[in-house]
Amino acid sequence: MSVKEVTLLRKSGNLKEAYKMAIDDLKEDRNNSWAQMSLFWVLRDICQQLCNRNAIDKAKICLKEMSSLLPTMMDDSGAGERAYTNLYKQLQPNADAISKASELSKNDPSNAYAQVKNYIDSANDVDSALHEDLGWIIYRYIKTEISNLTSLEVRTLLKDYMYLKNERPSMLHSQILNFALNFSKEHSDFSFYRFFMLWEPENLRYEDLNKGYYNGSEFPSLISRICRQIVNSGEDIDVERLCEKINLPKTETLDLLREPQFWEIMNLHKEGKIREMFEAFAVYNKRNAVYGASHWHSEVLKIAERHMNGQEAWRFIYFFRDWRYENLMDADWKEETDNNGNTYKPLAVKAAKKCYEYLKELHPRDAELVSWLDSLYNVLIERAKKDEWISRQRAIIYTWQQQYDLAINVYKSLLLEMSEKYYVWSELADCIQDSNELKIALLSKALLIERNEDFLGSIHLTLADLLIKEGLTSEALCELNIYKKFHENTSRKYQEYIERVDISVIPPNNNKLLYNKYATIAEEYAFSEIEAKEVTLVDRWEKDGKTYCTFTNGVDVIFQVNVKRFPFLTNAMFGSVFRVKCHVEKEEKQIQTSFFSWNKTKMTEANIYLFACIRVKQSYGWDFPKSLDM
Repeated sequence: MSVKEVTLLRKSGNLKEAYKMAIDDLKEDRNNSWAQMSLFWVLRDICQQLCNRNAIDKAKICLKEMSSLLPTMMDDSGAGERAYTNLYKQLQPNADAISKASELSKNDPSNAYAQVKNYIDSANDVDSALHEDLGWIIYRYIKTEISNLTSLEVRTLLKDYMYLKNERPSMLHSQILNFALNFSKEHSDFSFYRFFMLWEPENLRYEDLNKGYYNGSEFPSLISRICRQIVNSGEDIDVERLCEKINLPKTETLDLLREPQFWEIMNLHKEGKIREMFEAFAVYNKRNAVYGASHWHSEVLKIAERHMNGQEAWRFIYFFRDWRYENLMDADWKEETDNNGNTYKPLAVKAAKKCYEYLKELHPRDAELVSWLDSLYNVLIERAKKDEWISRQRAIIYTWQQQYDLAINVYKSLLLEMSEKYYVWSELADCIQDSNELKIALLSKALLIERNEDFLGSIHLTLADLLIKEGLTSEALCELNIYKKFHENTSRKYQEYIERVDISVIPPNNNKLLYNKYATIAEEYAFSEIEAKEVTLVDRWEKDGKTYCTFTNGVDVIFQVNVKRFPFLTNAMFGSVFRVKCHVEKEEKQIQTSFFSWNKTKMTEANIYLFACIRVKQSYGWDFPKSLDM
């Protein structure tokens, strides 16, 4: 017999014949899941007839046989499971009364609740199959009568519900949670967080964890509203446990908890409640900093960097320290672009710089904060885009810690590409502790480079002090005169130094001879690790009224230099060989050395130090200078 024939007999009401055919079918193949299914549905109809005739004992026997078929029969849609459950409920004591009350509760919740209150109070004596109906009766009653119930009565009803053993997760369970959420907003004596943990966050359904849509409108997920209420309640919560129990990635749960705190801070600023805003920042860190990175954690750092300014700028370094720079995300190390196409430095860089600027002006400096900033800049140097300001700040932080050797290494590295910046030479001089001569040399180099006296006042004074110590009185007086000429408000240091020199000495008009003498010492020191190379002068050419010379070693280096920097190049002969120190920016492409094949007889034997260092960038595809005899 086929399953189809058994089904036709069952639907026509011939249950005995259908039962006999289904049994015969199953005897032929006990493992036929389709035959098992056809027998199950025949039993279901028989059992329903027995229930209707109140033949409870026979119905239970039939139900037991159905139960034995459920595990292996074909039931992809779960219809068989639901049919079995419904019949099981009907066969329980008091099932009829509870079922009728459940139906009544849809229109008359109060009367329905009154009819089953005894069952709710003694729920352990009621089969758990009926607890779903009791749960709906409680939910409909509490929702309808909320305005007539005291807070205690509502909390008691919620407790009664929690004692039930209905299926969870389920729509009913989520509806109860949603009710408790709304109730907690108006009743501070109700701890929603504790209720939620008893309700068990693992029971959140997919629908509860995601945004909803209705009539084309989007509304927030239940979990987002739950997290907002937990935060707004101000209760102490176990964030790690909460993140563990909610079936979302940890960073998503953290953001659900952090976003409301972000908007609370923003609203306090908007309302002009500045003191309360700073208190909210402190509370935020206490609640969140230990739990790791997330999008809204970084957003809070952004508004702290923006709002902690002016007289309140000092707050930021303490906030950022407690916020923990380890919580910076990859996105925080990337430049930001606004809607207008404007590009801004990464959040990590802006935050670190703000801390540096505060400590730079702090005297005396807090050693613990300096140590913390030192560790931050170690990460910054490693992760941030190459930046001269970051490197300089890194070196200056070393000097605050008296780690002068480390600072010197940073400055030497900077000078490879910034030898034309006076302040790098000057700051390097600050790192020298055991040689006045070298300090004089480095400051002299700085003064040779920079012409704007607005920037040079402190350098002149420092150099004057060093020259006095070295017995170079007239040169020291020259430095003091230059300082006085360009800085009318003479400083305390100026007054101190002028009293230490013999003003009857006639100083030179300027110290250019001294600068040039000592600059060579500075260059030799700064670039001592660079190997000298021999290069040949191969061309002299003009552009925009300036004269340039081209040099190459014929293998892997070619560069141009402005003759103004080295006047003796004006009349230098093509083919002259110069011994130079140069820093080469390497690129992936290789110069084809076969291009270089000029007559070596044009080279001279002279070994001349052309300059201590020049920044050189390799170029490719260049035309040979016309002056070469190829």
